[in-house]
Amino acid sequence: MLCSGRSHSGAILLAASGYGSQSMGIIDWEFSGLGRGPNGDMSQFLAVLHLLLMATSPRSQRHRVLDSFIQGVCLAYHQHSSKWLGRLYLRVPSQGNAAQPDPETRSESLQIFRSALILHGREMINNAVEQEWHDSPHKERSVLIQEMVHKGAWYLKMAGNDIEGMLDAANVEELLKEDNRVMLGLFGIDH
Repeated sequence: MLCSGRSHSGAILLAASGYGSQSMGIIDWEFSGLGRGPNGDMSQFLAVLHLLLMATSPRSQRHRVLDSFIQGVCLAYHQHSSKWLGRLYLRVPSQGNAAQPDPETRSESLQIFRSALILHGREMINNAVEQEWHDSPHKERSVLIQEMVHKGAWYLKMAGNDIEGMLDAANVEELLKEDNRVMLGLFGIDH
């Protein structure tokens, strides 16, 4: 799968074509190459959007628009990626009516999810300190950057030292409670 290797909102150009249709172009291909799907470009792209969301006032229209956009991107990507990734379960469903995931497919999906958490956290930290964040109406710049770095570090912590650490029951509960549907939405994981 070809990936841009540096996916962020500034690398995507949209042009209104009239009558509600749009054209899209992607620039900044210097780091492009074969990639690994959602744990690459989408994790980077969502990290930048996640930071923008954190920089807006939670009651503002901009916050609502960004949140809706993030959810739409996650839903659309999950619908596409689930064809090859399958349904991801952080906890194996009980033997009831739920279909049991194939262990090999589940292992691969969990590796991809863990990698996505790591890349998302890394990109949040990098962009938090590299971008110019102005004082927002609800936080001063230094507090905002500190919160952004802290959230990025939280994603790294949630990835655990390995898949078993990531799947620790307390870790899974915290992830399901605190992710705000960003990475969970990308993989279609229900709370």
